[in-house]
Amino acid sequence: MKPPEATTRKDESQTAGASSNTAETPKTVHCITTKKFSSMVVPVFVSSKEKPEVEILTYALLDTQSDTTFALTELLEQLPVSYEKRQIQLSTMTSKNQIIDTRFYQGLQV
Repeated sequence: MKPPEATTRKDESQTAGASSNTAETPKTVHCITTKKFSSMVVPVFVSSKEKPEVEILTYALLDTQSDTTFALTELLEQLPVSYEKRQIQLSTMTSKNQIIDTRFYQGLQV
């Protein structure tokens, strides 16, 4: 899957009278439901605090069972944000207390 590209979002005053081929923010919220669990997938714009005018439209999975946010490296490399390398302990349905290498990014906003 190709990562999303950086764009600049225009406010309503800038798009008034714009042609019909102007890209719009998706307004659909998808809910994936199983017997006991559900998850929400929502469109979000991600940008850096340093350059908020450069935004990337992507999708976020809202997970009420998670206390951490994860994103694809391909997405974050398009933004002017700094990071530091870290190791984290991660438990999932298939592994417990696994140590993985990761990057901790700062200066992001949704």
